[in-house]
Amino acid sequence: MTNRTTYLFIALCFVATNIALAQGRVIGRVVDERGEPVGGATVSLIGKNVAVTQAAISNGQGYYVLLGVQEGGYEMRVKRKGYPEWKSEIAVVASVTKRMDIKLGESPDVALKASPASDREKNKQQEQQQQQQASESIQYNVARDIEVSAIASDAGLLSALRSAEEFAKIEESVAVPDKEIELVGGIESLYKKIIYPFVAERARIEGQVVAKVYVDESGYITQISLVKSAHPLLNAEVLRVITEDAKFIPASIKGKPVKSAMIIPIRFSLK
Repeated sequence: MTNRTTYLFIALCFVATNIALAQGRVIGRVVDERGEPVGGATVSLIGKNVAVTQAAISNGQGYYVLLGVQEGGYEMRVKRKGYPEWKSEIAVVASVTKRMDIKLGESPDVALKASPASDREKNKQQEQQQQQQASESIQYNVARDIEVSAIASDAGLLSALRSAEEFAKIEESVAVPDKEIELVGGIESLYKKIIYPFVAERARIEGQVVAKVYVDESGYITQISLVKSAHPLLNAEVLRVITEDAKFIPASIKGKPVKSAMIIPIRFSLK
């Protein structure tokens, strides 16, 4: 190996290391006011000083994981049908795992079911006890840095993290699915559900958003990253339509469903 080749190899390793170190992780759990897990919630990070948008879907136990998040400031949003949208500011630091456990507001459907006057005091006392117990172990809606060792004490979070790490290695796998992921109804099914953001339409904003969607063995979305972003309003609409309306048939190898990812391009054009 020549000196020039050696220097080039070292330089490439240095760049790769810096890229890895420039990324952090955001993990946590989404629950309702009673502390019950909320699955199917879209947890998204919208870059404020970095042109990055990522999203993850909370699993059945409410856990979500966002890996490889570029260092910088983000607006964090959590959306789930039946709950008010939750928003907060969050700063991601390189090589740091940040935990954000999120407690969503009361579901409007639950709020409509008023308890009898005699039961309200009991319910209030139970809620206070639950909130006190929860606050002793978990700080909701507060971002905090955690050590990797702290994750091991939460079996549900550890399982979600391992699953996300498996997805991150998809590109490194030499195994090619016999059958790729299928978007039920094709890309046309998503275009039928797209609602052009009113403000973007009035301002004549157009563009293309390209999303990379990670789908597990059951056909459920676990994470979405935007390979190509456009205006934030268009990005948000793509995340909405994919998480709310897209249905997938998972990829498979020899008839066995496997984790995989697919690219979905959505173009916004005004005629």
